[in-house]
Amino acid sequence: MATVSLQSVQDLRAWVDRKLKEWPAGSVILLSGDLGAGKTELVRQVVRTKLQAQGLPEGRVVSPTFVIHQSYPKVGVEHFDLYRFEGAGREALVEIGYYDALSRVRAEGGLAFVEWPEKVADPKDLDADRRISISLQTDSSRIITDTP
Repeated sequence: MATVSLQSVQDLRAWVDRKLKEWPAGSVILLSGDLGAGKTELVRQVVRTKLQAQGLPEGRVVSPTFVIHQSYPKVGVEHFDLYRFEGAGREALVEIGYYDALSRVRAEGGLAFVEWPEKVADPKDLDADRRISISLQTDSSRIITDTP
């Protein structure tokens, strides 16, 4: 388990740069934290960093709160937001294409991020590799804990 305090978006981007070298290809990463803690911002920085590494424009990364799932195939990132899934089971995950996306991520060596994993009845159904918890310290600083 590693905990770090980040003071800015630039700090987050530098942290993401380091983590992208550490996280194994095909990882499923659970993201926990209060509303506005920075879960989507973390995914935004991952996608932007990966696009930049390929010489591609940054592109638009949006929260999947209402659509539940965003896919960024150019960089192999799948992003789920389960906020509205109070107690959902495997059937609901099948309906939203979670397991199809998970298979793609594993086969192609991408990354999957799942916000609000605690909303699923059994988090084991998410087949995750690690959990990242984000908490606010101030408006611009956060504490991030990365647990394999």
